[in-house]
Amino acid sequence: AAADDAAVSSSPPPKAQPTRTAGAPTDAPLAAAPAKRRRASRPATAASRKASRIARELAEFRRQPPEGCKVTLGKNPNVWIVTITGAPGTIFEGEKYRLGGAVPPP
Repeated sequence: AAADDAAVSSSPPPKAQPTRTAGAPTDAPLAAAPAKRRRASRPATAASRKASRIARELAEFRRQPPEGCKVTLGKNPNVWIVTITGAPGTIFEGEKYRLGGAVPPP
């Protein structure tokens, strides 16, 4: 009995069984179950995740900037220049302020 248990546990997993397409006649040939596709990419590194997040943040800022704000990139894409316009009804109304910030490379 112990030998039978060892043989069962070392056998390969069963292969996907052919399936019938919903609504197909019973005499129609069986279709093989679709194989799962695996992505050929490598796992993301911390640096690539950081670069991806920064790119998403910049795209979002450009798509929907906060009121009175605008972002441009310097010669180096890691340097952001944000222009802030003073809000109406405040002592800063109409004033423009430029703020430069550097995002460290990944």
